[in-house]
Amino acid sequence: MTPERAGTLPTVDLLRFLESGRFSVSDLRRRLTSRGGIIAYLGTNDVSRVEAKIQEGDEKAALILQAMAYQIAKDIGAMSTVLHGQVDAIVLTGGLANSSRLVAWISQRIRFIAPVKVYPGENEMHALAQGALRVLSETESVKQYSRLEKM
Repeated sequence: MTPERAGTLPTVDLLRFLESGRFSVSDLRRRLTSRGGIIAYLGTNDVSRVEAKIQEGDEKAALILQAMAYQIAKDIGAMSTVLHGQVDAIVLTGGLANSSRLVAWISQRIRFIAPVKVYPGENEMHALAQGALRVLSETESVKQYSRLEKM
């Protein structure tokens, strides 16, 4: 789950929902990719507004944000298994990393895996593009990670 995306869903239930005819494929795509997640539950994709609701005592807002933290932590744990537990650090970044509450809820569940580093900001796509350009222009070489064993 993200502020706008639904996250993982039970496949059979999703197919039943589609077969019901209540929504077209494009309607369902929109609901899952831009009208799902927090916005579907709380009517906003702004986590600072969700935190304000929590501060005011909104239990539903707290439950939804906790659910997102749970899902993020679960996926981080799943990814640590493919690294055979050999994780040097876990980096939380992006706009959501500005939420100290969300970061704390995630960190509580994952800090046993590796140290958690937090770099809030919303420029990750720009940074990724700049890194790709440096590699393509040959001003930086591709980094090879050899810790993973070949299957």
